[in-house]
Amino acid sequence: MQLYNLPQNAVVRPLNTEGIAPIFVVGCGHSGTSLLASILGRSDKLLMVGYESGVFFPKKSLMTAKEVVRSWVNLARQFGLSGFVEKTPKHLHCIDRILKVVPNARIVVITRDGRDVMASFMSRGMSPEFAVERWCQDNQKVLALDGHASIIKTRYEDIVADPTAELQRLCDALGLEFSDEMITGTGSGYGWIKDGNMAKRAAETSKPIYDSRGKWKQALTSEHLEIFWKEASGIMSAFGYEK
Repeated sequence: MQLYNLPQNAVVRPLNTEGIAPIFVVGCGHSGTSLLASILGRSDKLLMVGYESGVFFPKKSLMTAKEVVRSWVNLARQFGLSGFVEKTPKHLHCIDRILKVVPNARIVVITRDGRDVMASFMSRGMSPEFAVERWCQDNQKVLALDGHASIIKTRYEDIVADPTAELQRLCDALGLEFSDEMITGTGSGYGWIKDGNMAKRAAETSKPIYDSRGKWKQALTSEHLEIFWKEASGIMSAFGYEK
């Protein structure tokens, strides 16, 4: 059987993940997804999936996704772990697909001040207009997830401001035991990646938590901010960010 050729709408039974906690980190890119996944991945109870799988993207069959996740579950069991953590930012738009395969999945959604995200996108060559459009599109989806039973939300700013308190809260919600090593450790599950954007993420997340709040103040002009607020004011207000 060639899994990649199965029909997209084939009926897929949920995967048996008894005894394993599947954790997926999602959110708009450049919002701290790599940081958060690396922190959670330092738990000695979790298998860290050290790449962005994209396995739940609509172009891939759910049967393929099921078999990939099955391999993570089996590895976690083999090593006596209680779960795994995987990070693909754009899985934010695939949560229904994730839950079809893994009904007990916990989805951790991270948000960040859109001005800092815009500045970060632009530093990678993205236009101001596309940067704010991307942030708005992704975070409109985040707002639509309010009250979803499988969703746990956090903010980059809360993690940086008080890592211990915020990570303790997240671990409690996930049923994990919090340890100081999760914050003070320097390991990164992405350390094996040596080129491309993820290599930079690996270098950044192998260090203790770093504070990148407010970098937009040096990076964005008044024209950039005008473009931003025209599109993003409602979402920023909903998230509690002030102008």
